[in-house]
Order: sequence, then C-alpha cells, then structure tokens
Amino acid sequence: MILLVEWNIKPKYRKDILKAWKEYKQHKDVKTIFPIHNCVGSNRGVAIVETDSAEALQDTLGFFVDYVNFVVTPLIRFKPPK
Repeated sequence: MILLVEWNIKPKYRKDILKAWKEYKQHKDVKTIFPIHNCVGSNRGVAIVETDSAEALQDTLGFFVDYVNFVVTPLIRFKPPK
C-alpha cells in the first residue's frame, strides 16, 4: 500500500527531534518513494512510503511519536481512461 505521511513537529521538541534523527533506522519493510521533505519556515513535512505491514509502519513512525504528530493517508494510483 502506498501512503502519504504528513507530520508536524511539536514546537518545543524541535531540537530533540534532530538528536533522535541521528539514531533513526527505517524498518526494512517500509520503502520510501518520495523522501522526506520539510516545508520551508515551518515544522511540517511530507513523505510518500510503501508498505504492506502496519507493524513496520508503526515501528518506523513510533520512533518519533513523542516529538511529532503524524497523519497517514492511503493513496491509490490514478489511471486515466484510454
């Protein structure tokens, strides 16, 4: 399944998330399609990932849950009519 992952870093944890990022390792069952992009001048960002494992996604995002609010939205591929 392809997922849009949006996040918003909790304001008082900006420095903590940068430290945590150094220890982060993405779960092997989560494939990044569109890597992490942070919005300019804000604490928000997006990524598009692919996984069939809810547990793998939880392991990946759970590492940051103390510092970040996440919204995960399933995506479907749009195939225009021929």
